[in-house]
Amino acid sequence: MNKSRHAFLIMAHKNPRQLKKLLSLLDHPRTDLYIHLDKKSHVFDSEDLRSGVLFSRIFFVPPMAVFWGSASQIKCEFQLIEAALPEKYAYYHLLSGLDLPLKKIEEILSFFDECQGKEFVSFQSKTLSKTVYQRASLYWPFQGIRVLRPVFLVLQNILISLQKKIGIDRWKNSRITLYKGANWFSCTHGYLSLLAGDKKKILKLFSHSFCCDELFLQTHLMTTEYKDRLYDMSFSDSCCSIQRMIDWNRGTPYTFRSEDEQILLQSGLMFARKFDDQIDAEIIESLEAKLKE
Repeated sequence: MNKSRHAFLIMAHKNPRQLKKLLSLLDHPRTDLYIHLDKKSHVFDSEDLRSGVLFSRIFFVPPMAVFWGSASQIKCEFQLIEAALPEKYAYYHLLSGLDLPLKKIEEILSFFDECQGKEFVSFQSKTLSKTVYQRASLYWPFQGIRVLRPVFLVLQNILISLQKKIGIDRWKNSRITLYKGANWFSCTHGYLSLLAGDKKKILKLFSHSFCCDELFLQTHLMTTEYKDRLYDMSFSDSCCSIQRMIDWNRGTPYTFRSEDEQILLQSGLMFARKFDDQIDAEIIESLEAKLKE
């Protein structure tokens, strides 16, 4: 395993100029960038994205249509993981194209060097609410359908109501406890190799699920020895657990603006999400300037 190199796995669907800034801030001789550009989006120019990177290798994985809440999000994560695994990186960091680092890339690499062997995975709690449990225990057959979407959503709501009434629970025989947390992570080669090895089983368990990109990795990790290697074992949904500042109190999540800059920089965390140059480009430009000083 190459203990000095890191892979950044990036899922992007909009804001090409913002993505280009993110790539330039992650650019370093010790980093490689694996990028998924959503098939539904036609705003990206891969050669333009490459032009802002001097040191990192860039790999574009085959595009697929990713739909919020559907198993396509899990499949996309696996696609990025499997593309990077042959290189045997020390860490694999899953980011959104709307994320930004809060530290210079040298500081980020140094931090993870010091934490080598720890898994940065978020856990909301040790127990799930009934509503969250039903994301996996019920069938959500039309979650990824976009043709005649309003019609299919009505049908799906009817099916969900019927399943609740008759007591459908497709998870009860799995003998595995469900856990929930943020879908973004920074994980080691050892753990992600194990995860990828269980891909078929995971996709079967979470097929026709709802927002289970926030469940599958946490649930799997807790069945392995890597559960004892968590960086933060508080199960408190802490931003520290994944080193990402995410504000769920002001949004879903909240989009950071210029007035949040000091809070972000003083957080001590490595990354933050989310930003949007269509809402506030100034905060992105300001952070970029400080990180390139």
